[in-house]
Amino acid sequence: MQIDTEYIRSLADMGDFLKYLVSLYGEELYKDKQRLCNLIADLYKGEERQKKLFRRAIVEDNMARRVYDMSQKALSERKALADAIAYRFAENNYLTNGIGEKVTSAFIKGIKLLGEISWKLLKNGNWEDNQGCVYNNDKTILLEGNRHLKEIIVVDGTIEIGNGALFDCSSLVEISIPNSVTNIGAEAFKCCDSLTEITIPNSVTKIGSRAFSDCRSLKNIKIPNSITEIGSGTFSNCKSLKNIKIPNSVTKIGSGAFINCILLEDINIPNSVVEIGGGAFINCRLLKNINIPNSVTKIKDWTFRVCVSLIAITIPDNLTNIGKFAFGDCISLKTIIIPDSVTTIEHFAFKGCTALKTIIASRETFNKFKIRFPSNVQWQELNP
Repeated sequence: MQIDTEYIRSLADMGDFLKYLVSLYGEELYKDKQRLCNLIADLYKGEERQKKLFRRAIVEDNMARRVYDMSQKALSERKALADAIAYRFAENNYLTNGIGEKVTSAFIKGIKLLGEISWKLLKNGNWEDNQGCVYNNDKTILLEGNRHLKEIIVVDGTIEIGNGALFDCSSLVEISIPNSVTNIGAEAFKCCDSLTEITIPNSVTKIGSRAFSDCRSLKNIKIPNSITEIGSGTFSNCKSLKNIKIPNSVTKIGSGAFINCILLEDINIPNSVVEIGGGAFINCRLLKNINIPNSVTKIKDWTFRVCVSLIAITIPDNLTNIGKFAFGDCISLKTIIIPDSVTTIEHFAFKGCTALKTIIASRETFNKFKIRFPSNVQWQELNP
């Protein structure tokens, strides 16, 4: 079938381009996303501009994300088709198979985004999109996801993923969040048992309490630099979560934020954090190393209780208070350094720390608080 390549290169609107292809191949083409991608790639094989972009793509770490972002930009700003499909051709020309697959997957998402969205007005004034997801009356808040879908693309222009919007979407494996979203509500993804990873765009400034709690398959999540607070229970019971990087923008970690993250091995708490909520890391059973920055002045009640792999910890010089059961039942904890800045250690702060043998502190500090430690603990001079 003859395609007018000069005509399609003159089009600046993705919608017009798709309509042109459908007029030639019929509506079945749009339903076959892979064939559509291949067709578009074939049309642009000879373009030097695309080839330059493909070569540049090789050195990009966040390949798939760039494809997705580019597709969204094409939708919102009506860029030329070339800007939306530039990376797709890279799959078979310049990139490894693994990266190529990610590029293809992300490009298919972009094609879906750029397709025409259909809406159904509900009796209560809300709107339902063609994925079966419900939005508010001005289509800016996702109110309810389709609980039967494995993949959901949040409509561009959405500002908020509402409280409990995707609660118990147990089939959800993948979700695409556009850069228009600034707020993820409380319990937004709670009990999404099949969700393994998620990328939160830099536009998001707030994540509500328990937003990802009980996401038992969640292994990886990237928190953007736009976030200032990790709310209470945000990642509680995420039993597959192994590593997480907290950006320097975060100033507060809420109570119970990582409770029962039993596979969490390592976490870096940046110097920007001034408050760690009570019980934030209860039962993080594989957590071996914790750095408490100088900006934190209190370790609250139950903060590190039952961190059974924790071997040693250094209390920062600015810390003044250690709460009840703060290190309770940390059965591998052998050594702890306590500076003179500490003025209060609550009852049972180290209860059940059966391996604790050495307290490194000044004589005055040790004598003041030795009643709080196991009876067989030995004192070692701090800065002798």
